[in-house]
Amino acid sequence: MPTLLHSSWRAAAPTTHRQVLADGVRQAHWVPRPGPLWGTYPMMNVAQRGPATVADWWRRWRHQEPPPSAARCQVIVQQVLRRAEALATTPPTAFTQRVQHARLGLVRHGLGLAHLVEPLAVVAEALRRHSGLTVRDAQVHAAVLMLSNVLVELATGEGKSVVAVLTAGVAALAGVPVHVLTANDYLAARDAEQWSPVYALLGLRVGLIQASDEPDARREAYQCEVVHASAREVAFDHLRDRLGAQDNARAGLGHERPVLRGLCMAVLDEADGALVDEATVPMILSRQVADDLAQRHRVALFLARQMQVNVHAVEHLPGRWQLTEVGRDWLRARAQSLGGDWRLRRWREEIITLALTALHSHQRDVHYVVHDGEIQIVDAFTGRRAEGRHWSRGLHQLVALKEGLSPAPLTETLQQLSYQQFFPRYLRLCGQSGTLWEARAEMLAVYGVPVVRVAPHRPVQRVERGVRVRQDDHALWQSVAHRVGQLHAEGLPVLVGTRSVAESDEVASALRLAGLAPRVLNARDDADEAGIVARAGQPGAITVATQMAGRGTDVPVPEAVAARGGLQVLSVGLLLSGRVARQLAGRAGRGGQPGAHERWLSRRDALWRSCPWWARVLVATLPGAWSWAWCCTLAAVQAHHARAQVQARWQGLAHEDRQGERLAWTGHHPWDR
Repeated sequence: MPTLLHSSWRAAAPTTHRQVLADGVRQAHWVPRPGPLWGTYPMMNVAQRGPATVADWWRRWRHQEPPPSAARCQVIVQQVLRRAEALATTPPTAFTQRVQHARLGLVRHGLGLAHLVEPLAVVAEALRRHSGLTVRDAQVHAAVLMLSNVLVELATGEGKSVVAVLTAGVAALAGVPVHVLTANDYLAARDAEQWSPVYALLGLRVGLIQASDEPDARREAYQCEVVHASAREVAFDHLRDRLGAQDNARAGLGHERPVLRGLCMAVLDEADGALVDEATVPMILSRQVADDLAQRHRVALFLARQMQVNVHAVEHLPGRWQLTEVGRDWLRARAQSLGGDWRLRRWREEIITLALTALHSHQRDVHYVVHDGEIQIVDAFTGRRAEGRHWSRGLHQLVALKEGLSPAPLTETLQQLSYQQFFPRYLRLCGQSGTLWEARAEMLAVYGVPVVRVAPHRPVQRVERGVRVRQDDHALWQSVAHRVGQLHAEGLPVLVGTRSVAESDEVASALRLAGLAPRVLNARDDADEAGIVARAGQPGAITVATQMAGRGTDVPVPEAVAARGGLQVLSVGLLLSGRVARQLAGRAGRGGQPGAHERWLSRRDALWRSCPWWARVLVATLPGAWSWAWCCTLAAVQAHHARAQVQARWQGLAHEDRQGERLAWTGHHPWDR
């Protein structure tokens, strides 16, 4: 993985927009829009994007404009705030004229830094007129950076929604079709409803894409200047547009006519969720095929249940099983009487290893839940049910059979795409999150955008209380229950974060045995998510939640509670991702309020086995009370895990670039020919 620094950037831009599409280089001042110059389906040309060495990445991205300096941004921020203050007394008719003046300036000069003051000021004034919000300097600073094709790390509670409106509003005034992308349909609908009046004051239309929308409704929504949608829906629409040029459109899988107007600009909310956590998750267009494997799946599960772990099969990597020589001989002896495909060594060993994975590596209420009579995957990073996502190669059907459910029909893949392939196709790409800094090198190398930190408008007052360790899981649950009881007696709200549905049930049971009454939020019990989150900051409230309460969750804390110490977050269990740990900790102390965070671990945690040998030695020898040493060990383990994950994503991207069919559109859509 190459490590590229801001000092490697130079402002040596290609001279024409056509060269932009050919070279795959982003410039901050360009204003891509459908038309005769950019084509009917403008997008970045990534057909030749597959460099594999640091030197290749250097040659590719050295022509990119550097991100604006903090000093220059602060000058612009002060000018914007003064201009917005002057606009506060402007009557409606005069304000409309100022909006049109700002729009003309952007169309004429582009999105260069020197021409952002007036547009940012009018969008800030529109926000004030609609909702009474006065934008803060940190929010304007973040918007300036995002309009320069930068990913911004902004602390929790700083008002990222306002930053997205500032960024999307200015770009849309310039004529750029903007996609504001969130994690799910609920958030997209919420933001579209909340901010539509602000965009209306600017003369902009807002479109909303939902999973149930038909192609005609999608096409109409994409005609709006600002479109709110989940990243998944836009990526699938791009896949269907691509498939529409082929015969598969007749089967209803692709779009007969494209619905998108190209990939001009994306504004990502919680950017690391899509660009890192879900970067390699494939989005697959598939069609149902004749299912003649159901009986063979049942036989495979029957045989796998008879096999002995570490005798017939071993798990050589997490979730990956292989047969031993004893296991191969055992399986071959039984396959002779089964006949058919079972006599094919490669086929029978593959289906048996899949059955072993379903039996032993995928656990109910950890990796999946049973909801409405079907298997639904639990997203490892958000803790939510990943509706519509399925394991491939028959694994999903095997898990359903293990649970006694009817398996879903088998499908064949027609087209697939990952976020690592999709987002580099945007001509302008920006976003924000509270946990981007650790992935800054990967963001620059894979997506071609730097990461810049923006200081919060108030200092963070969250107290880190270190790590507390117990000998086993039972002692851990008891200690957590005792600690929660202490904080509850002080009248403080407590949020206990766990890694899985099963662990949230264990903690909740321990709390109830201690005479406490927790509310539980997980992928199985999420019907009242909004209500549970709204009450989690009230005095004495006890909430047990999976990572659903991590990313993007705003727990409101009354002033009286903040004065007594604020929200208390207890992170239970070993979190190998440092970013996920920071997301959970960020629920406390939002917006400069007081709060506290502490971590609770068990020496018997199964995840220690996946850590390097030196970490296992330290876990066995460190005293439980030596919090500083445990903090250092945990940080080192998380850094080691992060490097391994980066390497895996990097290898996956290289494989996709070698095996996948690359788009090579150069500004015109295939329908133009």
